Amino acid sequence: MMNKNDFEDFTTGLTKELHLRAAISQLQEWRRNGVETMRGGEKYELEKSQRVQNKQPMGSLDRERLASSQRSAKPPPVLETPSGVAALIAPDLAPGLLADTPLPHRTALAEKTNGALTNGHTNGASIKPKYTIPPLSNVTPLNLTKENAPDIHLLTPEECELCRMCRIQPKPYLVLKERILKEAVQGNGALKKKQVKELCRVDGQKAGRIFDFFVNAGWVAKA
Repeated sequence: MMNKNDFEDFTTGLTKELHLRAAISQLQEWRRNGVETMRGGEKYELEKSQRVQNKQPMGSLDRERLASSQRSAKPPPVLETPSGVAALIAPDLAPGLLADTPLPHRTALAEKTNGALTNGHTNGASIKPKYTIPPLSNVTPLNLTKENAPDIHLLTPEECELCRMCRIQPKPYLVLKERILKEAVQGNGALKKKQVKELCRVDGQKAGRIFDFFVNAGWVAKA
């Protein structure tokens, strides 16, 4: 059985691989569309998201509001947020230097893993608000202590809360976590809630809480 440090190194490695696969996929898409710099990549992602929004059907009231806002409001500033590629290839570069950085070849990107955090953000990013796990209906939270859960020291405080709310002992949870992360890596980091339910073999409520927790932690993405 792995000790705490070995397990943390193992799960961190799986998570880094997950984010690396996603960044490689994004880089390949940029290459196919002729993008050659980081600035061009960020512009491509922005235009891509705008195209998706424009495809959504609007009612007459929505169209009137949109037309009114376009006539009266100034265009919003473009926010330069780091993409998955930027987070992996240059987390230590200033934004100005990163903007016109030529995109690396796939081999160079695959070798770069230092600096990518397990939640997918680069150093200096703002901390997300604490995620609160909703209680399960007709389920009494489990009281976890060192006496009745000897492996509790292997969990983070947030994971302890997840186990407490879902009434799962730490050791079975760690097995489920490893299983979910391995499956996510095979699917380029994305999973469906149904897949988590099948992997965990628990009822829908608990599977949903586990899935939402992993998504919020940045360990998996919604498929």
